[in-house]
Amino acid sequence: MPSVNKVILMGNLGRDPEVRFMPNGDAVCNFNYLLDDKELTKFLLTNNKDELEFNIFDKKKKVQLKEEELNEIIDLAARANSAYQNLDLTYLDSQFFDQVINTGLFFEDFIPGKVDKSTFKLFLSNLNAVYQSENIKFTFQSMINNELVFLQEKEGYNKIIKLPLEKLLHLREFIPQENLQLYNKMGFAKSTDVYFGISKLSTKENFSCYGLVEFFNTLFEMSKKGQSISRYKGLGEMNPEQLWETTLDRSNRKLLQVKLVDQVHAERQLIMLMGDDVTDRKSFIQDNSIKVANLDI
Repeated sequence: MPSVNKVILMGNLGRDPEVRFMPNGDAVCNFNYLLDDKELTKFLLTNNKDELEFNIFDKKKKVQLKEEELNEIIDLAARANSAYQNLDLTYLDSQFFDQVINTGLFFEDFIPGKVDKSTFKLFLSNLNAVYQSENIKFTFQSMINNELVFLQEKEGYNKIIKLPLEKLLHLREFIPQENLQLYNKMGFAKSTDVYFGISKLSTKENFSCYGLVEFFNTLFEMSKKGQSISRYKGLGEMNPEQLWETTLDRSNRKLLQVKLVDQVHAERQLIMLMGDDVTDRKSFIQDNSIKVANLDI
C-alpha cells in the first residue's frame, strides 16, 4: 500500500473536489483552494469569465475587451469597491460614487473659500445624465467644514449630500492615478455614452455598467449564481469542525483587541442604544441612518 501524506489546508474550496483515477489505478484529486475572503472575491469575479462577454460601448461603437484589459479592469473595479466599502461611503449611491472615480474628482485639491462651481461641471454633467431617466438632478452648493455639499432634487423632494474631503484624499490610497490610465483611455470621464456591457452567452442577458463599482457588483452577482457560500452569524450555528477551523485554531484565527478609552462615554452610548428610553435611540438612528454600511438584518 503506498504511503499517504496528510495535508491540512485552511480556507475555502472554489468547487467540489473532483477525483479521477490514473491508468495505473492511482486516485488523483483536483480542487480549487481559496485562502481568504480576498481570494474568494477574486475567484468569484474571474470564475465565469468564459461564460460572459465583456465589451466597451461608445455610442453605437462596440469594442470587445481583450483578456489583459479585462483582468486590469476587474482589479481596478475591486479596488474601487474596496474604497467604497472601507471608507464608509456606501451612504452614497454607487452610481454617484462611480462618477467621483470617472471624473477624477478625488484627485482635485480643494482649497476652502476658493472652490469654484466650474470645477464640478464635468462631474455634474455625467452624474445628471446617469440619473436623467429617474428625473433626478444634482447641483453643487458649497464647501462647509471640509465637506463638499451637493443638492439632489427630484420632483419637489430635496436631499443634501455631503462628501468629506478627508475621504476623497484617502481614495487616492486605494486607486493611484497610474492605475487609471487604461480606464481613462476608454473615455469614461468624458461622457456617459461610454459604458461597460456584460452579456451572459447562455441566456443572452445583457447588463450595462457606467462605472467601476456598478461593474464590480454586476459581475460579482452574476458569478455567485451556482456557487454555494456559507456565512454564519454566531458560533453556535457551526459544526465542531467549522468552529475549530474558523475560530479556535491559533494558526488560522484572527483576534482583534477592543480598548475602552472613555468609560463614561461608552456607558452613555450603551444606555442610549440598549436602555429603556426610546427617544434618544430613535434620534440616533435618524441622524446616522444615511451612514450605515453592511447592514445585517
